[in-house]
Amino acid sequence: MVENKYEDSIAALSHDLLTPVAVIRGFAEAIVHKARSLPNDEIEEWAENIIRNAESLVELVRSLREQNGQSDMDAGAREPE
Repeated sequence: MVENKYEDSIAALSHDLLTPVAVIRGFAEAIVHKARSLPNDEIEEWAENIIRNAESLVELVRSLREQNGQSDMDAGAREPE
């Protein structure tokens, strides 16, 4: 029973982490392949979507660390410049 809860938790965590990664990758690939034909405002919108999803990943990781009694300082984490 404990093993099932662990496996369910890992599956949920994997999904929560991979969803923003897939969005980031999709928008980044689209920008790379279509940048010459896209208007600047659309590129900016897509880049903002990438940033939002990256921020979601950071928040997920912070939440996991907090649940495990770790801080960002413990991990040597810092904000990107």
